Amino acid sequence: ETVRSDMPSERKCLAAAQRHLEMLAAWILWHTVLAATASTNVNNHSFPKDCGQVALQCWGAKDYGGTCDWMDLQHIDLVAASRTAFVAVSTASGRGKCWGQAHAGGACGFIDFRGVDKVFAAHFAFVALDSKAGRGRCWGDTSSGGDCKLIDFQGVDSIFSTDGAFLALNTAAGVGKCWGDPNAGGDCRHIDFTDASRIRIISHAHGFLALNTAEGTCQCWGEPEYGGNCSSINFSGVEKVYTSYNAIVALNSATGTVQCLGASLFGGNCDSVTLTGVDLVHGNDGAFLALNTASGAGECWGEPGHGADCSSVDFRGVDQVFSTSRAFLALNSAAGTGQCWGDADVGGDCTAIDFKDVDRVFSTWGAFLVMKWTVAGQFGQCWGEDFRGGNCSSIDWQHV
Repeated sequence: ETVRSDMPSERKCLAAAQRHLEMLAAWILWHTVLAATASTNVNNHSFPKDCGQVALQCWGAKDYGGTCDWMDLQHIDLVAASRTAFVAVSTASGRGKCWGQAHAGGACGFIDFRGVDKVFAAHFAFVALDSKAGRGRCWGDTSSGGDCKLIDFQGVDSIFSTDGAFLALNTAAGVGKCWGDPNAGGDCRHIDFTDASRIRIISHAHGFLALNTAEGTCQCWGEPEYGGNCSSINFSGVEKVYTSYNAIVALNSATGTVQCLGASLFGGNCDSVTLTGVDLVHGNDGAFLALNTASGAGECWGEPGHGADCSSVDFRGVDQVFSTSRAFLALNSAAGTGQCWGDADVGGDCTAIDFKDVDRVFSTWGAFLVMKWTVAGQFGQCWGEDFRGGNCSSIDWQHV
C-alpha cells in the first residue's frame, strides 16, 4: 500500500512497514531471515517520522547473520543481504553495521557510510553508493565484486548484481562498467550501452542480459553455458525474461510462447513445453513453471527434484507463484489456498499452513514465510529448513 499524507498515523506505519518488508524480501538472505520492527521515535527515509524507531529481528543460521540482538544502530533505513551477511545503514548518521560471515561482507568497520544512499549485494560482496558525490565503496570477496577501486561511479544511477559481479550503469551517458568474476558477468567491455535508456538490464546467477524490447534485440554476457550466450534466442516480440539459477526463459506475451537457454537439465531446454497463452513464468534453482492464468493450465520442466513435476497441482485461480531453491508455492489469493510441490525439506510441503487472508509471501533458499496483516495485528507462518528460516516461532509478529 502507498503511504499517503492523509492517512491516519497507524495506517501510515503499517503501509510503510509492509513496503519495507517487501524491500527486505528483495534482498533476503539465502540462509537467514530478517524482519523490520517499528517502535518509537524514528525519522528516516523508509518510515514516516511518527512511526517509531526501526529495530531488527533475525532468525536462522547464526553464523550467516541469524542473530542481530546486539544491533544498536539507530534510524536504520537501508538494508541489504549477501548470501551469508547483512548490512544495515542509517543515512541520517552516516553509520553502518555488518554481520554474518566476514568474507561475504559481514565485516565493514573500515567502510565510510557518510553520504551513502543506496546499498547493493552480490553473493559475497557489497557496494555502497553515494549518488550525489559519485562514489562507491565495495567490500567482501574481492574476486566477486568486493574491490571496485578502478570503477568510476560519477553519474551512476543504477547498479545490478549477479552471484559474483556488479554492473554500474550511467543511463544519461550510456555507459556501463562491470567488475568481479568474468564468468558471472564481471567483464562487459564488449557490450554497447549507448542506448541505455531503452535497455532493460536483467541479472541472473551467472551473468547479465541487456534487453531492448523496442528493437527486439538482447546482449548477453557471463558464463556461456548458463545464459551468457543468447545468440540462439529470437528476442523479437519478447517483453519478459525470467531466470533461474542455471537457465533463462524468454516470454513472447503476444504469442504466449517461451524460448529457453542454459543448462538443459535445469530448465534450459523447453522444447517439450506445449502450453500456449502463457502469461506467467516462475523459476527456482532447477525448474520452471509456465502458467496460463486465464485457462488455469500450468506446465513445469527441468529437474524433477526441484519441482519439475506439477501434474498434481490445480492451477485454476492461481494468481501468484513463489519459490525456494527446490520448491514452488502457487497461491490462490481469492480462495485463500496454497499448493506446494518440489522438495518437501525446503518448503515443498505446506499442508499444515493456513493461507486464508495471506497478504505477503517471502522465501529464502530453503524456507517460506507467509504474513497476515489483520485488524487485530499481524503474524507469520514459516516452513522449510529451520536453519534457513523455516522456524520463526520466536518472532514477535505483533510489532513487525
